[in-house]
Amino acid sequence: MWREDIPEHRTRPPQLRGVMDRPHLLQDMQATRLCVVQAPAGYGKTSVLYRLYHAQKCLWYTMDTDDLQPVHLIGAFALGLERLGLGDRLTHLLDEQAPISKLVDTLIGTLIQHGITLIIDEAQHLPESPLHGVMRKLLEQNRVVLGTRRPIHLPELVKARASGELGVISSNELSFSAAEFMTMLQQAQVQLSPAEVQLCLNVTEGWPIATRYLVQALSSGRVTPRTLEDLELRGAGLGELFAYVAQEVLEPLDPGLQSFLRRSSVFEVLTPEIMEEALEEPLSRTHLETLARSGTFLSRDASGAYHAHPLLRTHLRSTLSEEEQQQIAARGALAYEKRSRFRNALNAHLLSGNLERAAELLCEHGSRWLMEGRARLVGRALNLLSERFGAHPELHILQGDVLRHACRYPEAIAAYRQGPELEALLGEAQVYLDTVSPLHAVPLLEKVAHLPRNEAQEARFLTMQAENALNEGEVERPRRHIRHLTSPARLHLRSGQLREALHAATHASRDEKGLPRLASGHREGLLLSSLLHAFLGQTEEAEQCAREGIRESERLVSPFSLALAHARLGHALISAGKFEEARTAYLNSLEQGQVTVAPRLRIEAQMGLAHLDARLYGRGEEHAEKARAVLQDSGDRWMYALMHLIYAYGLHHASTQKSRQVLSEAAGAVRSLHDPFLQCLCDLLEYLQTPGPELAHRLLHNMESHDYSFLLLRPSLFYPFENSSERIQALILLKAHSPEHSLYLDHLAEQLGYSGLPDRHPGYTLRIELLGPLKVFRDQNPIEDWGRARARDLLALLVVSPEGITRDVAIETLYPEEAPEIAERNFRIVLHALGQTLESEDAKGYFLERSDVLKLKPSPDLKVDLWEAFRVLDSSCSPEALLNLPLNLSTQFDLAALEDQRVLYRTRLERALVQAGEQVLHQNPIQATTLAERALMLEKASEDATRLLMRCAHLQGQMDVLHRSYQRCEQALEDLGLRPSSQTRNLYVELNRALLH
Repeated sequence: MWREDIPEHRTRPPQLRGVMDRPHLLQDMQATRLCVVQAPAGYGKTSVLYRLYHAQKCLWYTMDTDDLQPVHLIGAFALGLERLGLGDRLTHLLDEQAPISKLVDTLIGTLIQHGITLIIDEAQHLPESPLHGVMRKLLEQNRVVLGTRRPIHLPELVKARASGELGVISSNELSFSAAEFMTMLQQAQVQLSPAEVQLCLNVTEGWPIATRYLVQALSSGRVTPRTLEDLELRGAGLGELFAYVAQEVLEPLDPGLQSFLRRSSVFEVLTPEIMEEALEEPLSRTHLETLARSGTFLSRDASGAYHAHPLLRTHLRSTLSEEEQQQIAARGALAYEKRSRFRNALNAHLLSGNLERAAELLCEHGSRWLMEGRARLVGRALNLLSERFGAHPELHILQGDVLRHACRYPEAIAAYRQGPELEALLGEAQVYLDTVSPLHAVPLLEKVAHLPRNEAQEARFLTMQAENALNEGEVERPRRHIRHLTSPARLHLRSGQLREALHAATHASRDEKGLPRLASGHREGLLLSSLLHAFLGQTEEAEQCAREGIRESERLVSPFSLALAHARLGHALISAGKFEEARTAYLNSLEQGQVTVAPRLRIEAQMGLAHLDARLYGRGEEHAEKARAVLQDSGDRWMYALMHLIYAYGLHHASTQKSRQVLSEAAGAVRSLHDPFLQCLCDLLEYLQTPGPELAHRLLHNMESHDYSFLLLRPSLFYPFENSSERIQALILLKAHSPEHSLYLDHLAEQLGYSGLPDRHPGYTLRIELLGPLKVFRDQNPIEDWGRARARDLLALLVVSPEGITRDVAIETLYPEEAPEIAERNFRIVLHALGQTLESEDAKGYFLERSDVLKLKPSPDLKVDLWEAFRVLDSSCSPEALLNLPLNLSTQFDLAALEDQRVLYRTRLERALVQAGEQVLHQNPIQATTLAERALMLEKASEDATRLLMRCAHLQGQMDVLHRSYQRCEQALEDLGLRPSSQTRNLYVELNRALLH
C-alpha cells in the first residue's frame, strides 16, 4: 500500500511558534509562478514557507537524501490534497497503481484547477534526486516554491528566469530589517538607542537566528550593546547561538575543513593568496570554494574574496588559543599590507598586538575610511589605541571626526582641541558648519587664515569659507567659489533657482542611497529634494523623498539627519493638506533631535509647528520665538527669513493683522538677501493683504521671469488660498491691476482648466450629483431652496444634455400638456428660479447659459458626477475605479431623456465591468468575481456577466457557485420569455464536467 511508505510528517510544515509576520515576503513569493527561497541555515526559510502554507491553499513536502520513488512524492501530494478535500481522484489512481505519467497529469490538473501552490523544502537535494523527472513537469506548469540552502541549477529554472516566471528570495531579503528588529525588541521590552540598534544589526547582519538569540540575550541581561562593540576581539554571551553554529556548520565538515575554517576566522576578508601565507595552507583555494558551496556562512563577493558571518567568526575564533590567534594575525597583517589591503591589515595588527603599526595605518588612512562610512571600524580602533595618542596627536583629530559624525558635538570639540592647532581649528569650525551656526564658525576660520597651510589644507579652508558664507545667507562669495562646494544644490536653493537646485539635489541623492558613506546632515540630497518639492507644490514627491530620507538616516545611524528628515516630512505633509500628520512629524523631529546638542535641529520643527498653530488656531508665537532665538544666535539670515515667511503664511489663514506684522519682519530679512523666491513669497502675501497695481506688477514680473507660477497653480508649503475660488479671484484681481500681464495670466488660467481667465467669478464651486438622488452643493453647502419644484427637473434635463438643449425642446419636455403661452411663462419662471439657485447675482451666466440653447457651461468650478462617471467609462480605468461608480441615476424624475441616459449609463457600466473582469480573471479571480457580481446587479439576465462568474467559480473550484450562477441567469431570462444562449449553455456543461473530474 503506497500510504505506508510515506512519512506523513514530511507532508506538513513543522509546528513553529513565534513566527514573525513578514507580508512583504509573502507578496514576493506569490508574485511569480515559480519562486526559489535560497539561504544558508538559520535564515528562516522554513518560517516564511510556513507562513505561505497557512496563507493560501498549498501542498507541502520536505525532501531528504533518501527520496527514491517518484510515486512516494505523488503520494505525499495526494495526502495533502485529501486534507483539502480534493484528493479522491488521485488517491483512486494510486490505489489502482496507474502509470506515473497519468498520476502526474492528474496531479497537475488538480493543482491548476484549484489554484494550489506546491512548497518543497530542503530542495537542495532535488538536482541529484530520482524525483527530478516528476518535478520537472510540475516546475513547467504549476505554481511552485522551493526552499533551499544552496543554489539549484535546473534547466526548468533557467527557462523560467528568462521568461520572467521565476522569483528568487535570497539571504538579503530574508535578513531582518531595522523595523523588524525594532518590533522584536519591543515585544521583548528591550530599549536601545538608534546607534545601539544599528550596532546590533551590524553584528548580526540581519541573520534571523542570530537576531532572535541576541534579543533573548539582551532581554535576560547576558549581553549588553557594549559587549558587542569589540566583537572582533572577544566573544559575546550568545552560547545558544554558538551551539547552533557548531551543530549546523562544523559537525558536517571533515576535520581538515573544520581546522581551516577555525584558523581563517581570525580574518574578515579571505582570499586564497592571503590564506596561503597567513595559515601556511597550500589548499586554501580549494577549501574556500568547498566551504562557499557547502551552504555554510561563507559568501563570495564580486572581487572574488570570501567573507564569513561576524558571529560565526567570533565563535570559531574563540576555539583558538590567544597565542595562535596572534601568530596567524601577524602573518596575515604582512600579507594584507603587501597587497595594499590596509584596512584588513589594521584589524590584523590590532589582533596581533602590534599597536604602533596599527596607529600608523590609522593616521594614514583613517580619514578616508571614515568618509567611506566605516565609522565603527575607525572608532573601535581609536578606542583600542588610546595609549598611542601621545605619540600620534593627529589621532585626536580623527577621534573628533568620529564624534562629530556621531552628532556628539561637545565631545568632538573637546577632542579637536587636543590635536594640532590648524587641524583643531578646522575641525571645530566644521562642527559649526555641520550645525549651520555660521557666527560661531567665523572667528575660527579667521584664525586659520593667519596660519600656514599646505595645498590640501588650503583647499579645505576655501571650501569651508564658501559654505559658511552660504550658511550666513550670502550667495555672491559662494558663487565665486562654487567649485569648492560639494554640491551646488544649496547655493541654487538660496539663490532662488529652485529647479536648478532640485536637479542638483536629485543628482546628489543618486550617489547617496544605500551606499557605504557618512551622513551629511542638512546637505543630504534626499532631504534637500524633499524641501524643494514642498516649495514647488510637488507633494507626493516631497513626501516620498522625506520618507526615503528617514530610512537612509536610520541606515546611517545619524540622529541629526533623522531629526531633519522628520521635519522635512512635516513640510511635505503641510503641502498635501495633512495637518495632523504634519504635527506628528514635527514632534518626532523634536524627539529625535534631543539625542544631539544641535539647536539647528529644532528650527524647522518649531517653524512648522508655528505655521500649524497659526493656521488652525491663530497663534504659534511660542514656537516661532524658540526658532527665532536659535536663528539669531546662529547667524543664518536665510533661514531666519524663511521661518518668518512660513509663520506669516500660517497666520494669513487665520489673522491678517498678525500676519502683516510677521510679514514685515520677514520682508526686512529678505531685503538683505539675494533670493528672488523669498522676495516673491513676500510680495504675494503682501499683495493678497493690501492689493495694488504697483505690487501686482512687481509680483507678476518676478513670477514670470523666474518661473514661480506654481505658487498660483497648486498647493504647496506656501499656498495662501483656502480654496480654488480664492485663487481664481486673485488671478482676476491681478489682471485688473496689471493688464500688461494679461497673456501670462490667461496662460495660467488655461493650466487650471479654463479657456481663458474669466472676467468675474461667483466665489464658490458648484457640484451637481445625479447618480442617486439629485443633490447640488455650493462648495460644501447643500442647496435646499429651489424656488420652483420644476427647477430640479430642468437641471436634471441639462445634466443629461451636456451639449445643450433648445428652449423649445426644454419647454415641450417640461410642459407637454400646457398651452404654449402658459408653458412659456412657466418656463421663464422656472429658468429664473434655477439661475438664482445656481448663481449669485454678480455672477449671472457663469454656470448657466440662457441663449436659444440652454446648457450648463463646463468649467473647473462646475463638477457633475454623471459627466465624471462617463469620463471614467471612456478611459482605460482600473477595476477599483469601476467598482466605485454608483449603479443608477436619480429615479425621482419622469423624463424620457433621463430614462434614456439611465439605460445608456447602466449598459456601458455593465459592459465595462465585464470587460475588466475578463482582463483580471486569471491573475485575480476573486476581483473578477466581484466585477461580475456588480454587473449582474445592473442586469440580472446578463449572459456576459454570468459566463464571467461561472469561469471565476471554475478557477476557484466552487461548484455550488457555478450551479447557482447559471440557474439565476436561466430564471432571469425565463422571466423575459427567453432562454440562455448556446454559448452560455455549452460553457456551463464544459465547466461542470471539468469540476466533476
